[in-house]
Amino acid sequence: MLKILSTFFLVLLSSSFAMAQIKSVYTSLDEKHCRTMKPGSDNVIYNGRCPGVGGYKIAVAASEEHQWAELIAPSGKKFDVSISPVAYDSLGRTAEWRVKNGKPIALIIRFDLRDAFGGKANRSLLVVSKISRTKVCVTDVVEPSKTQNFEARKLADGSASRPCQPSEK
Repeated sequence: MLKILSTFFLVLLSSSFAMAQIKSVYTSLDEKHCRTMKPGSDNVIYNGRCPGVGGYKIAVAASEEHQWAELIAPSGKKFDVSISPVAYDSLGRTAEWRVKNGKPIALIIRFDLRDAFGGKANRSLLVVSKISRTKVCVTDVVEPSKTQNFEARKLADGSASRPCQPSEK
């Protein structure tokens, strides 16, 4: 009887763990997959809304030298999920959502930095933002390395307990 109860408990525990696993869901940030909106100001040449997860959307905008992103909550409130403006930077083509029990807990977006003349990307950073019921903010910027994606996911998965970085905008 003890063996049967132990086995049942182990199966129950492992199924609970499997339900609570964090998964990745991806959103294309490419203009073809996003709805084009009216530019909000004179220096914006592209303004788009990309689909998201759990009622969230990603707003992407571009000027001639810079691209940035905002997370739009289901309530309509906007949160900055970009790094401070750097001349000649651009967003990666895909955003990675970290999702637990169907709800987004973090967002990872790639930013490609270019030299002063806007040429080929010379540095590619991953920006990690935590998502909670009341707040969205950038918690980490992961520098290029062989394990960059793994590190960003690990930071994203633990982002709820990480402090927000100060905004420089």
